[in-house]
Amino acid sequence: MHTPFIIGPFGDDCPRGWCPCPEWIESLTTAREIRNLRGRDAFLMPSSALQCFDIIVQCPGPFQNHAAMAVGRGRWFMSCYIDPDYMDAEEWRFFAGLMRWARHHRAFMQEPMPIGGDPAERQAYGYVFRGAQRILCCLRNPWIEEAAFDLAEADGSPFDPADRVVRTLYPRREVLGWAAADQALPEVELGPYETVFVEIVPAASDGIKATVRQAPDVTWRASAEGAVERLEFEDEPPAFGPDWTSPLGDIDGTTLFRATGALTLGSVRSAELCVLCEGGREVAVSHARVLVDGEDAPLDASCSVGAFAATGAQAEENWKWFMTPLEPGEHTLEVQVDTALSAARFGVFLRGMVDATASQPAYDDGPPFPLYRAGERPWSRTLIAMVDAGGDAVKRIARPIEHIDGVYLDTLQWRESSTGWGEVHRNRTVMGKRMCMADRAYHRGIGTHAPSRIVYDL
Repeated sequence: MHTPFIIGPFGDDCPRGWCPCPEWIESLTTAREIRNLRGRDAFLMPSSALQCFDIIVQCPGPFQNHAAMAVGRGRWFMSCYIDPDYMDAEEWRFFAGLMRWARHHRAFMQEPMPIGGDPAERQAYGYVFRGAQRILCCLRNPWIEEAAFDLAEADGSPFDPADRVVRTLYPRREVLGWAAADQALPEVELGPYETVFVEIVPAASDGIKATVRQAPDVTWRASAEGAVERLEFEDEPPAFGPDWTSPLGDIDGTTLFRATGALTLGSVRSAELCVLCEGGREVAVSHARVLVDGEDAPLDASCSVGAFAATGAQAEENWKWFMTPLEPGEHTLEVQVDTALSAARFGVFLRGMVDATASQPAYDDGPPFPLYRAGERPWSRTLIAMVDAGGDAVKRIARPIEHIDGVYLDTLQWRESSTGWGEVHRNRTVMGKRMCMADRAYHRGIGTHAPSRIVYDL
């Protein structure tokens, strides 16, 4: 008796996300990659004979890159853990097309060799499959900043003829360039969180033209290069009272990040301002405010704390993103983030999409690699590079207070209480933890569990 596959323990069923991304599923992909690269040397069998939950869809976000990387890391058997509620018809079609392509190329995709940098350090990385007349690379950028990938590490097959063309199979089909036998291969430009399959095959130079890429027209003039200061609150008044509360909660102080500047944004398909705060688990209760042209911008938030995972291991990194879309034109930007963490990091980025040249027809008669957003290309710009909250300087200020016309329930004594599970708490859950729902933290309230009954004497 024998089995063709064994389980590779690369981060348990689903490791916690690693390397901040507003889309949690990309951080899950990076976490699996880090565990895979660190643990693959512990096995004597090839990657094709190992399996783990390579495709996990248990949260919102596009899954195409996540599934493509499962093929790119050389799996023949891919365990899937997919909640259909997070899939649409196009994603199922993509999945089917990806499986057809992988099965057609199964004999070629035996044991990939890692190339590039370390995804744990937010560096572009990948895998390479080498054949007599073909090199296939699966490349990925795990970070929001654009990256350039040098293919020198992937080169090496003695092609006949020795001249070769470099072209992509995914997410769109395009020619990156041509190189003679004595020339270096062209670099591969990777957008934020972009996954690209690159094929290198022998070819004469006749008629081969590299695809022209459109670059976004972005100008940023910072008037404040990301100032960080530590503020501590006076002892009185306390954070919570019968008819007042502090919007920052019952913390002793806050770390405040500020950045301002002028942005000129040319014609692009889309643009989104992304503000990042990193630190410990308390990063979940960080707050942000963004003014665009003097007006408060609506913010979406994405937090690593409480996001889906299936492992007992602790998170290696914690973060919270704040995002708002921007229209082309000239804008003034004011960014402010406050967090209870004394040790935190902050950064401001801009990302979006530009038009891409129409994808080329399939290169051969076999099943084509399914495309993903082939008509557009991701781009990003770093407005404020990551800055640390450091130094010993502390400024004492009055605690911010807001009054209400009423009384907060947590200041009243109840006569009796019951809960269906756990214990009733003031300003904490039944498990004694901070109250958080859907990336939003609630500083005050009654933590209980249905069925529950709380009786007051008023």
